[in-house]
Amino acid sequence: MGFQDERLIAAGLSIATVFLYLNVSPEVGTPFAIMTLLYLISLGSSAFQKIEIMRTPTKISEIVGVGLVALSGWVILSSFALQYLAPAFAPQSVFSLDFFQALSAQTQIPILSADPFVRFLTYGVVIPIIETVFFLSFVLVFWAKALRQPLVFSPRQMLLVAVLVGATGSLFHLTVRIAQNYALFADFLFFFISALIVLKYREMSHAMVFHILNNSIVVYTLLVAGR
Repeated sequence: MGFQDERLIAAGLSIATVFLYLNVSPEVGTPFAIMTLLYLISLGSSAFQKIEIMRTPTKISEIVGVGLVALSGWVILSSFALQYLAPAFAPQSVFSLDFFQALSAQTQIPILSADPFVRFLTYGVVIPIIETVFFLSFVLVFWAKALRQPLVFSPRQMLLVAVLVGATGSLFHLTVRIAQNYALFADFLFFFISALIVLKYREMSHAMVFHILNNSIVVYTLLVAGR
């Protein structure tokens, strides 16, 4: 994808945030509109242009495969952490919906729409895309510059940056996670792993699929639970 493609996608996300503001909730639309605007502005910098949404050519099967592997790894690590941070919520089986049910129990979605499809589309697809381009482009490059660390696409050399991206993403979810330590730790791991993926592949598509898969399952468990 080229620079103009990235700007076109950012413009499309801007329209989506206006829709969220008007038809879902101003509380939801406002912060994500700001995130999208910051990403759109940052595209004018050569440093931010180094992290594309999708480099060409990239196989869709590879993108989805990496997303699934990342999701599995994150669930295993988070489930292991739950055994110590919150044993009562620890899943009986890693490869089940138990972990997502435990996570969704501590997830607060400030949304006005009662339409399940709108909720799923908003939190399962649109918001993951916006959060990916914000945290894994704008925030990642911000920390690299703040640390005066050259933007090197090496997970080992950018480990501290990945840690800071994980911490930032977790802090942004304080309200959503009702300030529960184990849920916030799971978020830290999520954004930390996502940053490593971006640094390895030099694009955000793999991490974006990872985020969409995760949020979609969490929203599904919330809908099943009638929340």
